[in-house]
Amino acid sequence: MPTLEQIKVAADGRLTALLAIVQTKQNTYAAAHSGHYWQGLKTHSVNPAEGNTVLPNIGTTCPIGQLSEPWPVAARNTPIEMACQIDVYKSTLSEGYAATIWIDVLGVTYSQTKNVVGDETWRDQDWHVVTTGS
Repeated sequence: MPTLEQIKVAADGRLTALLAIVQTKQNTYAAAHSGHYWQGLKTHSVNPAEGNTVLPNIGTTCPIGQLSEPWPVAARNTPIEMACQIDVYKSTLSEGYAATIWIDVLGVTYSQTKNVVGDETWRDQDWHVVTTGS
C-alpha cells in the first residue's frame, strides 16, 4: 500500500487534471448563465480508500436549481483516488468556486480545499484530518 504522503501527492496531481476538465465546464456554464459558476456534487458516496482509484458514482445527479448540468462525462468516467466536490460562492468580495477533495487512509479521512477562482483565498485549506476511525 502506498504511504499517506504518496496518496496525497497522487490526489493533488489528479485534482490538477480534474480542474482542467472543470474549467472547461465552468467556461461553458458561465457563458450560458450570466457569468455564474457551475457546482459539482460530491463525486463518490464513499471516499476512495488506501489510494485505490474508484469510478465516481455521482452519475448525472445535479444540485437543485442546476438541472441537466452534471459533472462532465470525462470526470464521471475516470476512476480517481479521491472524492471531489465543487462549491460556488458569491460575496461582496467576488464570485468564485473552490474544490474540496477527500481521501480515506487506514480509517482516517483527510481533506483539503483549493480556492480555484475568486478573491477569497482564505478558502484554501491544506490537508487536514476530518474524521478518525474507531
